[in-house]
Amino acid sequence: MALRQPACPSTTFGVVPTFAEVERKDFRVNAAPDVELAIREVWKTEAERNGPPIVLVHGARVPGIASFDLPVEGGSLAADLATRGYQVFIVDARGYGRSDRPGQDGPPEGRPLTHSNEVARDIDAAVEAIRDRTDSRQVGLLGWATGGHWAGMYASLNRRRWRPIRHLAIGSQLHSAPLPGQWKTASILPPAGSFGTLHRLPHAC
Repeated sequence: MALRQPACPSTTFGVVPTFAEVERKDFRVNAAPDVELAIREVWKTEAERNGPPIVLVHGARVPGIASFDLPVEGGSLAADLATRGYQVFIVDARGYGRSDRPGQDGPPEGRPLTHSNEVARDIDAAVEAIRDRTDSRQVGLLGWATGGHWAGMYASLNRRRWRPIRHLAIGSQLHSAPLPGQWKTASILPPAGSFGTLHRLPHAC
């Protein structure tokens, strides 16, 4: 007797958005005198705004767009959030994706792509640039895997400046194991009024 696969909608909110339904714009911001970060903005023009801008922070292995905005159905968390009315920003930390790669043009000698304190500074630069760009006092921050640790480090280093952070979510298993490439059906955003609370994403569909 064949085992039945548990029912699990294909995206976080149960609706598969068409990749072309949302708008995208790539831009760069300065994180240090010799470091520029690549950021992608994703939004849906006709969608009613549903909350503060959301900043997505990738993990240690895969850069931002490959993590959050693949051009396949069910492969873009950014598009999923945009169709729900969120203005989304995908950040590439230094050393990743289209961001600058200082110190990576010589022998690596075991050096990591970047250090956590550097990524924390990158997140800070991105948050401030996004607040200016959107004229928003607050942003939501979501880190995937190591990106969650980086986001938490950023928040801990900026305790007195926490007020700009509306939500902080940390998750290591956003994808559904039975259905590779499809997002889990967990609400990734904390409920309204949960300012200042640290949330961990559920692991089950």
